[in-house]
Amino acid sequence: MAQKRKAQILKKIESSKKETQEIDNFDKNNLNKFNTLLKAFLDKGTINRAVTVSDSAFNIIKFDPKGKIIKAEVKGSKDAPYNIEISINDKFIKHNCHDFQTNRAENKKFCKHLAKLFLLLKKKNEKSASFFLESITNEINNWDFLS
Repeated sequence: MAQKRKAQILKKIESSKKETQEIDNFDKNNLNKFNTLLKAFLDKGTINRAVTVSDSAFNIIKFDPKGKIIKAEVKGSKDAPYNIEISINDKFIKHNCHDFQTNRAENKKFCKHLAKLFLLLKKKNEKSASFFLESITNEINNWDFLS
């Protein structure tokens, strides 16, 4: 029993270190194009909440810069996963978490799930992730943030 608890504690410490490192990297790289673009969509504290979402909670179904579309699912507090769809051609971001629906979409801001999605996409291909953010930013008034 003590060994199991020790393993849990060590895992939690490692997870906390990783979260702190992600936040530090995000803060240090302020001049980085990706970070500047992402920050435009975040309220204070959103990045702190985003890094607490597990990478494994995400299923990136489609990340297609040529087709200009992103589709993903993220496990949340509900039984069914939340859906995320972003289309540059149709100029919409569609996401169905409660925070996005009730607090963020109206002000064209990202919730923790969208912030984390872009952090994950940055790891895959920073140039393409920046392309999506820049496309949204350049024509923000023509974009719909839908629930």
